[in-house]
Amino acid sequence: MNDDDRFLKLSASNEELVVLVIRIVCLAFLGYWSFILIRPFLTIIVWSIIITVALYPFFDWLSAKLQGHRALAAVAITVFTFSVMLGPVTWLALSLAETVRMLLARFGEGSLAVPPPSEAVQAWPLIGVRP
Repeated sequence: MNDDDRFLKLSASNEELVVLVIRIVCLAFLGYWSFILIRPFLTIIVWSIIITVALYPFFDWLSAKLQGHRALAAVAITVFTFSVMLGPVTWLALSLAETVRMLLARFGEGSLAVPPPSEAVQAWPLIGVRP
């Protein structure tokens, strides 16, 4: 084996190394970009995993009671959890609608006013009484 053959083998392995490094860099960039896209949803994903793990024994029990119909058990748990969440959301929406109605009525009457600040505001820098 002469020097030219050794150079060709070394060159081929360097080329494979460069291709491997480029692939790893591209894979790392893709992973980072995916993380950037998923980051706003991480809290929801973590809570979904926690709730899923916590409800699995109940799901397994309900599935056994429904003669192994796992889809029916999943639908029943989903409907139940939506109904549990729907109560407070409905109460909040009705409260918001009542507050908006009251504000619009006061605005229409002309009785809507911002109350004056308390005496403690005078001690605040840049806002209170200037010396």
